[in-house]
Amino acid sequence: MDSAAAALRARIEDYLYRGLLPLWAEHGWDDARGGFHEQLEADHSPSPLGYRRLTVLGRQLYVFSQAARSTSIPAFAALAHRAYDYLVRHFWDDRFGGWIFKVDLAGAPLDTTKDLYGHAFAMFGLAHYYGAFARREALEIARESNRLLKRHLLLPEGWFASAAAQDWSIVGAKLNQNPHMHLLEAYVALVAASEEAAFREDANAIVDLFHRRLFDAKSGTLGEFFDEKGQPHHERGRRIEPGHHFEWYWLLNEGAALWRDARTLRAAEALFHWAERHGVDAEIGGVFDALDRDGRLIKDSKRIWPQGERIKAHALRARANAAREERARTVALVQFLFDNYLLADGGWRESLERSLTPNATALPGTSPYHIFLALSEALKALAA
Repeated sequence: MDSAAAALRARIEDYLYRGLLPLWAEHGWDDARGGFHEQLEADHSPSPLGYRRLTVLGRQLYVFSQAARSTSIPAFAALAHRAYDYLVRHFWDDRFGGWIFKVDLAGAPLDTTKDLYGHAFAMFGLAHYYGAFARREALEIARESNRLLKRHLLLPEGWFASAAAQDWSIVGAKLNQNPHMHLLEAYVALVAASEEAAFREDANAIVDLFHRRLFDAKSGTLGEFFDEKGQPHHERGRRIEPGHHFEWYWLLNEGAALWRDARTLRAAEALFHWAERHGVDAEIGGVFDALDRDGRLIKDSKRIWPQGERIKAHALRARANAAREERARTVALVQFLFDNYLLADGGWRESLERSLTPNATALPGTSPYHIFLALSEALKALAA
């Protein structure tokens, strides 16, 4: 490892293990009532939002389970256990099964919707918790969550409804890309943790859907919103998020051993190159939030999560290809993240204008997942 890469590796580890993770361990967890705060202000006080979402608990369960696996710091393992216990105690629906979406600060149900996106992250968090601590109950709950999703939300057309009422009555049959991507991410994590063939088959079903409905091979783009017939939505169907292109690229390569069809990795390459060509600001740097299918800008702001997804994509390429330029690109992207987004106290700038001027100060509890995963992948590339 050259000196520049070694220095950057040390900087990443310092930010993660002395900055980001201690920040959320000390200020992000509600010691009085339990649960992670939904969001912190710039001074690290909790934002007065009055609720906790399933999405945040699932993501933070992943973060602290993985942190416990990669370090010997007892506080991270203890927080992963508390997060798991809170998740199961307050979000699991004992009456109808599955997960409710939102609780109040006392842990009482606030929104009993059965949300596909939230279920995906609950299962993702459980997969990593099981992988870290081998607590069999966590894997059993993930299996039951998946069984309920397939029984109640899987539509005859081959995709999952995005939401249902508490009793699993479906409230809309439109096809949305993002929750399916994260359900695939959960399946890949569950295969890695359990080696169960059933999760492998479920992952392949999502990849089949990707080819049939989500990915447009002609343009090399990934749609976000579709109608009840699986066709691009008449109003929002042209929206493209380059961050999701990078995210699918990483995910499809991460699970490459699972896929039945070589065309999947070719599709992943097409997504990567479209995002690099159209989704990156060649003048100033950074990944744009949204474009249309022709590459025209819809939203030129630059949230932190697409930057993290681009780092993951390039870090994976650096690990797969020892060429010096691949690792140099990863180093440059991580440096860009430190220069423009990451703060010395473990916080970050959630969103920037195109000019790289900050336009948000709060710290959402969903973002440590993106930051931790991106920097963890960068560490692997720098050590390769």
